[in-house]
Amino acid sequence: MSSSLSGERTSDSVEPEIVVHKRESTFSSLMGFMMIANVLLLTFVGLYFSLGPSQILGIFTLHDDVLFALNMSFNIFVYVIPAFLSALLGSIIRILLSSKDSILSHFRVILGSGFIGVLTFIGLKSGLVLDLLAENVQVVSSLSDEHSEKLFYKFIVVCVITGMFATTMFLTIEERVNNLVNQSKNT
Repeated sequence: MSSSLSGERTSDSVEPEIVVHKRESTFSSLMGFMMIANVLLLTFVGLYFSLGPSQILGIFTLHDDVLFALNMSFNIFVYVIPAFLSALLGSIIRILLSSKDSILSHFRVILGSGFIGVLTFIGLKSGLVLDLLAENVQVVSSLSDEHSEKLFYKFIVVCVITGMFATTMFLTIEERVNNLVNQSKNT
């Protein structure tokens, strides 16, 4: 029987110890999370069956301000999904136009650009960006008109551009750091 079938590793398929350790660490973290989730679930099920539904409703009744906060959190999560996706699209377009590497090798940059697009969208929607600009410059913008039908599309275009800009910024910084590391190795 060959060594690869018997469970032994051959020299060409040996994984570095760091990769194996990282995989084992991720697996143990996932198992720990699952154990905590199961304990919490069993605790709530035990409380439900021991106290009864009427007692549970009395204990876990949410106040109106908490319900309002949960409602707003869910709504903003749903509302920023197009901003996140459009910033991702801008980042992917930027990488496809200029990089020879695969998109998967820049996954962290793409994801980070998506989150920066979300922050841009929230900043524009809340009026924070206009408030900061209005202190320094007299700004009268169509972005402050909340009744404009084209406002959402303006925000999405800004998110695409933000995703492209963030990707450019991240890739430039990464390239310069790699150049400095290579220079320090050569000297």
